[in-house]
Amino acid sequence: MADEAKAADGKVAESKSGEMTEEEKMARGRRRGRRGTVCAVPVTVEEGWTPPKYDKDDDVKKRIRETIAHNILFSGLEAGERDVVVDAMQERKFDEGAVLIKQGDVGDFFYVLESGHCDITVDGVGKVMDATPGTSFGELALMYNAPRAATVTATEPCVTWAVDQITFKKTIQSTTQKKRERHEAFIAAVPLLSTLNQYERLTIADALQQVDFADEVDIIAEGDDGNDFYIIETGEVKCTKSGVEGEVSRRLTTGDYFGERALLTNEKRAATVTSVTPCVCQKLDRATFKRLLGPLEDIMRTNMEVYNRYKDSVPTAPEPEPEESEDDDDDAEAAA
Repeated sequence: MADEAKAADGKVAESKSGEMTEEEKMARGRRRGRRGTVCAVPVTVEEGWTPPKYDKDDDVKKRIRETIAHNILFSGLEAGERDVVVDAMQERKFDEGAVLIKQGDVGDFFYVLESGHCDITVDGVGKVMDATPGTSFGELALMYNAPRAATVTATEPCVTWAVDQITFKKTIQSTTQKKRERHEAFIAAVPLLSTLNQYERLTIADALQQVDFADEVDIIAEGDDGNDFYIIETGEVKCTKSGVEGEVSRRLTTGDYFGERALLTNEKRAATVTSVTPCVCQKLDRATFKRLLGPLEDIMRTNMEVYNRYKDSVPTAPEPEPEESEDDDDDAEAAA
């Protein structure tokens, strides 16, 4: 939170997007203050639990996203995960003079200030900053039972969007688990990876990296070195090849994959894959695969039938047939 940093350094630092986050400021502030008790709170996501969803117009959602985009607690989340958290934030209103956060209390809410103004003060220091629309505070409360390091007081009527620790953790845990299961199912459908057991599939699922592509982007280009394997999360791509008119396969969509041979060989890309619509893909590179699970060939030896079937399915250029000549015909007759 902005307050703690200023208490430590005697500076005015705002917790707006792109500037120092609460967590960084909290760490600096605590160096000069008495240590509080901090502990993570475990949560259990009950079967069938779904994240809450509170109505907001698109402009409000956009402002919340912009506020949390550079916050250390949210920066590691994918866009879809942040959207789930934004949907789970509920409106909380405060009258002038209300205390949103009190220094020393154990926090349980994270706030984004939608409208109004707050003073942020630290005991023994006084006012350390102004909280204006777009300011966020309280993110450490989402992860730990951390005593508040400053007091936030409304100096006029305020509207905030807030999410509590349990809802946040359940939302992230639930979203992460569903994503993990979805990615495992994608991986299980790839014949080349069919010999992996569940643990290995989940290991790969956790290593996938999300990459976004606009439409009409060449994701892989024919002739380039192959290194990355892609699974399509959303969107549609087409495959083309030089010298071949039109598209060389059906269009690929959600759950389809391409570039899997890059996990096996260093061969050049055999075709160009271009996004037809904006696409979200999950990517895995060969170095990461080998670091996690060892050379692919070693894994494939556990099921040689599948391995040989895959090798046989890799097209090879046919050997050119020698042109026949009259001398060849004479040689053939002599041999006969």
